[in-house]
Amino acid sequence: MKVVNQEKVKSYILRLIKDGRKGYVKATVEAFDISKSSVYNYVKQMETDGLIEKKDGAYVLKTRFFHYLFKNDGTLGEDSVYRQFIAQHIQFKKNVNSIWNYAFTEMMNNAIEHSEAKNISVGVFQNCLETCVLIKDDGIGIFKNIQRFMKENKNEIISLGQCVSLLFAGKFTTAKQYHTGEGIFFTSHIMDEFVIYSDDNFFTRNN
Repeated sequence: MKVVNQEKVKSYILRLIKDGRKGYVKATVEAFDISKSSVYNYVKQMETDGLIEKKDGAYVLKTRFFHYLFKNDGTLGEDSVYRQFIAQHIQFKKNVNSIWNYAFTEMMNNAIEHSEAKNISVGVFQNCLETCVLIKDDGIGIFKNIQRFMKENKNEIISLGQCVSLLFAGKFTTAKQYHTGEGIFFTSHIMDEFVIYSDDNFFTRNN
């Protein structure tokens, strides 16, 4: 009798469903040498457990969305936002939780202190395989902020594209009295995916 690691089978199926693989049943049968009925049983169990759901006749990962809106009125703190609202969605291993804590508070701090925004919103998209956090503000925009800083402090006029390039070095900041400029640099390296979008320009390490 063959012993199959059920968690590995489920994880395999979930990743195929995430990628939109239509032949996931056949692929799973071949990968683990199990019957079709066993695969269908796994699928039904994962549907019952709320990991997947049917949309337009096909299974997809069940994704939850949480949205929080904050007024940037001078009292907002990135640490308190993380503790009160975000930490409840980040329930992983201790080291992973620490990474999320660092990444979120660094980026939230940028929105609070540098964006000149009046409103900051945070969205959390989460399914059984992925967690994505989006921080959005109505401020000047990071690249325009850099552009303005270069003009006012160094008398240099640079394009928004050049502003994007400055972030890759890892030590650029418009507020040296408060930051080393390494927050974006480190965050972009420790997260699986990291993107900044502003004024039709992107900063990312994953093309």
